[in-house]
Amino acid sequence: MKIRLDTAVCRGGARCWENVPDVFGKDERNHAVLKSADIPDDPQVQSDVSWAVSACPTGALSIIED
Repeated sequence: MKIRLDTAVCRGGARCWENVPDVFGKDERNHAVLKSADIPDDPQVQSDVSWAVSACPTGALSIIED
C-alpha cells in the first residue's frame, strides 16, 4: 500500500500531518510532504492514513494498492 500526494493541490489543511506524523510531515508553508510513500503494515497506521485521505479538504491524497 502506498500513498500519493499531489503537491499542486495541497493547501495545508493539516489533517494528514497532525494526525499521522509517522507518514506525513510539513514544509515551510505548512503544506504536506511524504516522509515515505510506503504505508507501514500496521493496521492502525493504515486506518489513520485512510482517514487522512478521506478528510483531506482538497483531495490531494490518494492510496495506491500494491
